[in-house]
Amino acid sequence: MKSVAQITQINEQLDAILAKVAARTADWCPTFLDGNDINFMTPDERTERHMLLQSVPSFGEEALAAKARIRERIARRKAASVQHKVTVG
Repeated sequence: MKSVAQITQINEQLDAILAKVAARTADWCPTFLDGNDINFMTPDERTERHMLLQSVPSFGEEALAAKARIRERIARRKAASVQHKVTVG
């Protein structure tokens, strides 16, 4: 699973690609884009965008990681509870 810093860096790279496209098309197409930037990307920019998006975890992967973290927290609480009962009781 990627860290928040890694995902932030990927998002910054994606924003940089979009900024290049916007700068390139601003002179002749200022209001037409509105989310259709991919239509004006070069093949290299599309490939880079695709690779960056593939490296971001999906919602399913994030959900599985969250469930694993929850299971770990529950296990630590149970272990601490058992340890407390052993030392107190």
